[in-house]
Amino acid sequence: NEMTNDDSAEKKSVASDITEDVQWREYDIHGASSQQQQAEDERTSFLFQNDGDEMQQVELAFPENNIVLHLTCQEDYSQSTGIAIWRGSEVLARYLMKYPETIQKKTVLELGAGVGLLGLVAHRLGASRVLWTDGDERVLMNLRENIRTNLSVEQAVSRSLCPQLIWGQGLEAFRQLHGRSQVILGTDLFYMTKSLEPLFETIDQLLACDGIFVAVNSCASQSPISTVLQVASRYGFIWKKASLKYPDKELANIDVLKDEDDFVYLFFRK
Repeated sequence: NEMTNDDSAEKKSVASDITEDVQWREYDIHGASSQQQQAEDERTSFLFQNDGDEMQQVELAFPENNIVLHLTCQEDYSQSTGIAIWRGSEVLARYLMKYPETIQKKTVLELGAGVGLLGLVAHRLGASRVLWTDGDERVLMNLRENIRTNLSVEQAVSRSLCPQLIWGQGLEAFRQLHGRSQVILGTDLFYMTKSLEPLFETIDQLLACDGIFVAVNSCASQSPISTVLQVASRYGFIWKKASLKYPDKELANIDVLKDEDDFVYLFFRK
């Protein structure tokens, strides 16, 4: 796990990149809710009730790509959020390993990075720079520890590589500090209806003009994918589907609703 030249350059500039995290937890998502939204929140509140779940060390090996990762996480992802390995991240990781040109020699930003799986895979596959971001302060603590473990970097470097990012907030300052990214990665980001607008605002502000947002959603959502795509369209994005299960077929003509969580969505600017 040797540091690359890019890692060394980032290490030299970390002093100006570090800002203090604000107190924010995922269940504080984007302010007060309407009565209808509060009812929706109750249906997903179980996701945020397991801060006491025991953490464990896991090893993820992808021998076909010579990638081995060591992550601290919670075991039961059905009862957790940012400190568990969600199925969507494993689906998208395997997609990137099959199509590494998606991120090779490109700047990559991971939204809702959680335990850091996707960004670490992107780093190992040859991304020119990776930023792991999350909003939840507890998730960030664990995320930075995973980055230190897998990249063998010091604490200050891990903080620089893993800045706090709350969707829809402080985007201009974030962009001035880190620039726009050529690729934005995200999995299981669509489950809260009221997070969709700030999510796509964030993508719009931080994605390069010719960039791509690559997403998988494997978890239960308050809104159907059609609602997600309507929001994406309002922000000027078009999209196409890809799938590891159906790589050679026209996905628009396949009725595979039960396999929706295996779709990879590729968003581009119009």
